[in-house]
Amino acid sequence: MYWGPDDKTDLDLMRSLARRLLWDVHYHERELHLEHKKIRVVEALMKAVNFNISKERAEEIYNAYSDDEELAFDDPETLVGHLFGEALHNIAYHEQELSSAHGQLAAYKALLARTNYEISLDEIARKIRDEEEERAA
Repeated sequence: MYWGPDDKTDLDLMRSLARRLLWDVHYHERELHLEHKKIRVVEALMKAVNFNISKERAEEIYNAYSDDEELAFDDPETLVGHLFGEALHNIAYHEQELSSAHGQLAAYKALLARTNYEISLDEIARKIRDEEEERAA
C-alpha cells in the first residue's frame, strides 16, 4: 500500500510514505472544496425553483437509492434532493478521511522525528500540488 515500486531502502520507504500521506491530505482537501461548491450550486438551484429540502430529507432521498441501482427519479424535487444528499454524504466522507489522513501524517512525523533522515514534507507537498495543477491544465 505505501511501498513505491522502486523502494529498496528504509529512506526510500519513508519518502514513498510521505508522498502517499501528503497526497491523501491533498486529495481529501480538494474533494471537500469541490463538494462545498456543489452544495452552494444545489442550494442556489433550490432557491431558483423554490424547493425547500432539508438536509435530513436530502440524506433520506440519497440513502433511498443504492449505488448499484439505476437512478430513476419520479420528480424534479427528488432529483434535486438526491444531488443535495449526495454532496452532504461526500462532505461527511471526505471530512472523515481527511481527519484520518491528518492522524496518519502526525504518526509519520513522529516516526520521522526518531530518524536522522532529511525529508522535506513541504517540498513533497509542493510537488504534489504542482503535478495536480499540470494535470488540470
